[in-house]
Amino acid sequence: MARRILVADDSPVNCLVAQRLLRELGYEAGTAATAAQAAERHRGRPFDLILVDSEMALDGGAGLTGRLRATAHAAPAPIIACITASSEEQRSACLNAGVDDVCVKPLHQAQLRTLLLVWLPPRTVEEASRRAARTRAELHLLAELFDNGSGNGFGEVVAMFAADTESRLQALHDAAGAGDAAQLRRTAHALSGSCASMGGWRMAGLCRVLDLKYQAALPASCARLLDDISREYRHFRLQLDHVLRCQQLAATSERTVARRY
Repeated sequence: MARRILVADDSPVNCLVAQRLLRELGYEAGTAATAAQAAERHRGRPFDLILVDSEMALDGGAGLTGRLRATAHAAPAPIIACITASSEEQRSACLNAGVDDVCVKPLHQAQLRTLLLVWLPPRTVEEASRRAARTRAELHLLAELFDNGSGNGFGEVVAMFAADTESRLQALHDAAGAGDAAQLRRTAHALSGSCASMGGWRMAGLCRVLDLKYQAALPASCARLLDDISREYRHFRLQLDHVLRCQQLAATSERTVARRY
């Protein structure tokens, strides 16, 4: 069964576009034009995730975010505020209002896919397998960019990424332990960028959220994020190693065939 996402926005155009993008990604999408309508729909049949316009989430400090958190019998669902400007002030205001994450309008498919990878972990083995297969397919394309015929080109990139990531993960934990928010934000930002370059979209998203939480002075909510980032790195490293072995085996097979002829 498709995961259900609610789009809460008073613009019918924004709702329609988001709904279409989500359906293209394989999700069931509902809409709500007001805070009251969104809270009522979530109360009646809880959604797996809620995308909410930032103005609606911040409405007088007691807008949709507060109503959803207080909704009786509703399953907990990540709430993501959609903002119209990438400003620290607006992002921090939304996070302090209780949302889990923020994204910048206009929404686009790659952005939504990363958000959903972060906030909707797979519920079944089949769903996890589909995500893993998609990651491996993207990594194979990346590996082809570094294919030098020996299988070592991509191996050098993987080794560089691993060494850099492990160093930065240690720096994240050190900065968190020392309460050094500035260093933690710098490290999380850099790590998010390198993970995105390698196709590690979920890890990149988790690092981005960690950066945002510290930016909004919400470090108390970050201990679990640090664990999630480390765990995701272990999963992603397995994917990288699998693709690297496939490339090396293919290169070895090609050399063997060439020697025979």
